Amino acid sequence: MQERITQSFYLIGVVAQELQMHPQTLRKYEQAGFLRPRRMGGLRLYSDEDLERLRVIKHFVERMGLNIAGVEVALNMTAQLLLLRARLGEIKDPSNSDKETLRGVDKMLAEYGLQVVDLDRHEPSKMLQAPQMASFEFQPGQALHFIVVNQ
Repeated sequence: MQERITQSFYLIGVVAQELQMHPQTLRKYEQAGFLRPRRMGGLRLYSDEDLERLRVIKHFVERMGLNIAGVEVALNMTAQLLLLRARLGEIKDPSNSDKETLRGVDKMLAEYGLQVVDLDRHEPSKMLQAPQMASFEFQPGQALHFIVVNQ
């Protein structure tokens, strides 16, 4: 028997209420290319991953005071730092230099108010998870998650 995987999707009004954002703000973030909700006819359908990403965008805007251009830079930089972190995590016997680089990456993420949490330390994990996470896809099937640190 095949397992059926289900995913939740939310309408823009539900997302706006959940995140305390105006629906027009959500449309603006979509127009800026920060996320691509699915479409069903004229309806936007937001996934859990979209909500997570929107929480990070909200963090960048409200807590860090970034404008749209700043959010774009922060998202791109965060994605690159997380990609570097994932690659460092795949090294079987990391050198002291590798470990120092990893600490430096974590410090840079902390400057954005973000902290990576890895729940599976036994094997190089492609997925780092934590409550209230946000994900960035680098390649199909490879996502990294991080939490927003309360400041």
